[in-house]
Amino acid sequence: MPFTGSVQFPLTGGDGEWTVDAAVEDGGVRVSLTTPAGLGGGGGFLDHPSCALTFRADGSGGLACDEEPAAPDSGGIVVHLLELDGDDATVAAALG
Repeated sequence: MPFTGSVQFPLTGGDGEWTVDAAVEDGGVRVSLTTPAGLGGGGGFLDHPSCALTFRADGSGGLACDEEPAAPDSGGIVVHLLELDGDDATVAAALG
């Protein structure tokens, strides 16, 4: 999903629809997730391309950079920063 400034988009899976909010700020992309129940589902800051946030169904997760992001676990989400150029960014997001 390429965007400028900020974007909000849905991800639909077996558990319902998650919402991904992403905004370019402070030299990176801030990501926030909302669960199908409307609750906060985590988030983090991707400070350069090749960084990915992983969220697992059990509530754990983490940030990894400079390595190929793993596929999301069942019930989990991976958000990967593909490109960042000023206020323009491209992220990929996948549900497990």
